[in-house]
Amino acid sequence: MVTSTSLDNNITKLAVSSIDNDENRRKNVKIWTFKQKRAYHRVLSGYRFSIFLGKSLRFFTLTTAIGVKRNINDDFQILKKRIGRKFGHLEYFKVKTSEGNGVLHVIYRGPYIPQKWLSRHWNDIRGSPIVDIRAVKRYHCTYVVNQYLAGQSGFKRYSSTYHWVYPGYVTWWCFFKRIFGSKCLEKWKHHLSGKVVTFVSKDKYYYCIKPPPNVGLLYKKKDCYVKCVNVILLLCWLSQSYTKPISTIDDFLN
Repeated sequence: MVTSTSLDNNITKLAVSSIDNDENRRKNVKIWTFKQKRAYHRVLSGYRFSIFLGKSLRFFTLTTAIGVKRNINDDFQILKKRIGRKFGHLEYFKVKTSEGNGVLHVIYRGPYIPQKWLSRHWNDIRGSPIVDIRAVKRYHCTYVVNQYLAGQSGFKRYSSTYHWVYPGYVTWWCFFKRIFGSKCLEKWKHHLSGKVVTFVSKDKYYYCIKPPPNVGLLYKKKDCYVKCVNVILLLCWLSQSYTKPISTIDDFLN
C-alpha cells in the first residue's frame, strides 16, 4: 500500500471549519454608510468636547406605541420643552431609527432627569412608557455609539443642537482635514481637548489654531520668525483663562 505524501488532500476538518468561520465573519461585517460614519464622528466630537468642559453625558431611548402615526421628532420637541421648563436646557445628539414603530436614541449633556418622570411624560405625549436612561461613562461611550447610535442597522437620520460641540465646528473639521490629511483625527482630538494646534503651511507661514470655545487663527508669521513667535504665543496662552496649563514650549507645540 502506497501512502501519498501530497498535502493537497491533507485538509483537516479544523482548517475547513476555520475557512467557513472566516466566510461567515465577512458576511456578518456591516459596512457603514457615509452618513453613519459622519454621525460617529459628530457624536464622538461632542463627547470629547464634554470632557474638555468637565460635563457628564447621559443617554436615553424613546420608543413608540403601536398605532401611533405622528412624527416622533415632533413629539420629541414637546418633550424637550417640558424638560427645559422643569430641569433646564439640554445639548444633545439624537438618532432616529426604524426599529420597532420608530425609536429615538439621544445622548445629551445637561441636568439629571429621573427615569420615572421621563417615562410618565413620554407616555403622556406618545403613549409609550418604555423609556431607558443611563449615564455614559468614558469606557463604554464607544459601545453606546456603536450599538445605539451610528451602528444601528435601521439608521435613518441624525441631528444635534447648535452647541453640541461649538458653533462652526463642522467647518473647522473640514479645515483640519484639508490641512493635516492623515493626521487630522489626532490633531482634532488635541483641539477638542483644549490644546493649541500649530502647523507650517506650504508657503512657509506659521499658524496657530486657538482652542475652543473661542476658536480662531491666532498668528500668521513667516517661518524665519518661528522662535520669536513661539514666545509670543506662549505669553498669549498664559494670559488666557484656559483650564489646561502648559509648562514648556514642547508641551505647547504638541
